[in-house]
Amino acid sequence: MNPMKQVFIVYDSAVGSFTNQLKAEWTKAGWELLGMLPIPADEQHKTLDTLESICRALLSAGASRSTLLLAVGGGVTTAIR
Repeated sequence: MNPMKQVFIVYDSAVGSFTNQLKAEWTKAGWELLGMLPIPADEQHKTLDTLESICRALLSAGASRSTLLLAVGGGVTTAIR
């Protein structure tokens, strides 16, 4: 098992321009970035279908119980917990 810290980032589309910097900072700090998933930043995406898409992305990326799920933005990313 790889002892490297792993992170998966979910972010709302309103902060999309910030994602390259975010990716660089986390990898520079020694984290393995498993993936990044943009979520539309609107009320209609606060659904179980959106939660399912996040879970599927985590599984596809090989996330484990010790993987940090980082939610960036507002709306959907912080309302689904």
